[in-house]
Amino acid sequence: IVTESAPYKVIGLKIDMTEQRKLEKERDMLREQKYIHSRLEELGTLCGAFAHDYNNILGSQIGFCDLAKESIAEDHPAYMFICEARKAAERGKQSLEELLSTIRGNTSAAIPPIEFSPHIIIKDVVVRFTQSLPKGMRIVSTELDEDIKIMGVVASFERVITNIVKNGIDAMKSTGGQLTIRMHSETLEETLDVPYAAPIPAGSYAKISISDTGTGMDAGTLERIFSPFFTTKAPGEGLGLGLSSAVRLLKEAKASFNVQTTLGKGTTFNLYWPKKNE
Repeated sequence: IVTESAPYKVIGLKIDMTEQRKLEKERDMLREQKYIHSRLEELGTLCGAFAHDYNNILGSQIGFCDLAKESIAEDHPAYMFICEARKAAERGKQSLEELLSTIRGNTSAAIPPIEFSPHIIIKDVVVRFTQSLPKGMRIVSTELDEDIKIMGVVASFERVITNIVKNGIDAMKSTGGQLTIRMHSETLEETLDVPYAAPIPAGSYAKISISDTGTGMDAGTLERIFSPFFTTKAPGEGLGLGLSSAVRLLKEAKASFNVQTTLGKGTTFNLYWPKKNE
């Protein structure tokens, strides 16, 4: 840009920074991936070292729960809590076996998928979280289509629901509110393009919506919530592995998802799990 009359001089320059910004973004992405891979390698080493001790701890918990169940009547108020503690320990052992199989590279040990009714698992998750919710929060399941059947690994489905519900509860810690789970059949006639996630192929699905009334997320957070070790929680409150684990399990089940969020109003995760066709 030059003046209209003498003396002529440059008073400004315009430089296209598009390519430079693109390279900077790629550099930052590679740096973050390198950090993630390093953390995952360390995590794998630690998991292998502690797996044996953890397995013994869970075995002791299951044994003491069985002894406690034999010592009290089924109508005792504590009986249900003992049963839930035992079920949690069994889930822990199953997760541990999956972890050890992954570390060993033993893919043949994968649990085969079965046909099951997802509403049973959803109701079980709701009961478990209801028993430990802080004041000012509630979790409900409503409009669950009990005729829907899906194919998958029950433990994986339960972990996906649990991880998303836990994140929803954490988002409502400061404000309180309600988390709602719904499920119905939905057929997509064509591929559905969604932001921040892979396109959802056409097909017949069990659509599971998990909605909270928490703080919601801005675009920057939404872009990174599925990255391992990314967390918005305070130090010591989380590893940032819950949602990345859920996404991995969804991919293994050939299921899809999308996220709808409004800052200050809440977030909804929609899971599209392939239905079992008769």
